[in-house]
Amino acid sequence: MKLKYSKVSVNTFDKPKKIKRVEGEKNEKNPMSYLLYFLLVVGISIFLALALKFIFIYQESRYNTSAFSVLVEAKNPFIVSYDKNLNRLAFLKLKSVSKNKIKESILLGVPIDGRIRAENLSPEKFSSIGTIVSQLFAPWNYAYYDMTIFDSIKLSSMALSIPYKDISFLTLSVNTEGEREGATNEQVYNAFKDSDLLDEQNSIEIINGTDVTGLAGMVGEVLKSAGANVVSIRSTDSVENSTVIASQNSKTMKRIVHLLGIPAAIDESFVGVSDIKIVLGTDFGNKLK
Repeated sequence: MKLKYSKVSVNTFDKPKKIKRVEGEKNEKNPMSYLLYFLLVVGISIFLALALKFIFIYQESRYNTSAFSVLVEAKNPFIVSYDKNLNRLAFLKLKSVSKNKIKESILLGVPIDGRIRAENLSPEKFSSIGTIVSQLFAPWNYAYYDMTIFDSIKLSSMALSIPYKDISFLTLSVNTEGEREGATNEQVYNAFKDSDLLDEQNSIEIINGTDVTGLAGMVGEVLKSAGANVVSIRSTDSVENSTVIASQNSKTMKRIVHLLGIPAAIDESFVGVSDIKIVLGTDFGNKLK
C-alpha cells in the first residue's frame, strides 16, 4: 500500500491573529501603575506645599536693600556682607560673638541686618549650592532672626555669582580697650559700604537721649561703615522712645530702620540740620544690655 503525504507549508511572516477578549472579562492593571499614580499625587502635593511656603516666605522677606550684612553664629562665627550693585562679597571672621545683633553691631562698629544660627556653617560653605539645598531640606539646622530663610537663600544665591578671587576674607575683633583689631578701617569700609547710601548722600544727625555715654558716636561709626553721611552727633535730655525722622522716605532711611530697629516717622514739615534725624531713646539703650 502506498501512503500519500501532503506537503504543508508554514509562512513564518503571517501576522498573529488577534485574540478576542471574552465579553465581561476584566482588564487587570499592573500593580506598578497604582504605585506610580500614588507617587505622582505625593509629588504634586509636596510641590504645592513648597510653592505655598515659598510664596509666604517671599512676602515676609526683609531683603529690600542693595546691601545686606548677616551675623552667622557658628563654631567659628563670622559676618557676611554683600552689595548687589557693587557686586561685592566679604567675610569677616570673628573671635567671639554675642547673641544680641544690635549690641554686636555697636561693639564692632559695622552694620548688621540679620542673624543666622548654624553650627556647621563657614565662610567657605556659605556661598554654595550645598548650603542652599541644606536650608531647603534640612531647615532644622538653621535659625533666623530679623530675616527669613528666603533672605538667606537669596544672599547665598547672589554670592554664587561673585568670582572667588573677588571675595574678601578678613578678621575682626575688639580688644579690652574697645579698639578694633585685624581689618583696617579702610578694609571695613570697603566690605560694608552701601551703594544706595553712597548714591543718596542724605545727611544724618544722631541725638543721644540715653544714659549710655558716647552711644550716638558708636551708632555713627556703624552708619559711617555703611557709607552714610553723618554730619552731627550730640546729646540731649533723657528721651523714652527712639525714632527716625525725615521729610520723605528714602533707601537710606529704610536701611537705618532695619539696622537699628527704630520706627520711622515721615514728617513733610520736618526741617533740621540734616535730611534725617535719629533720636536714640532709653528703649534703644535697653537693647544693648
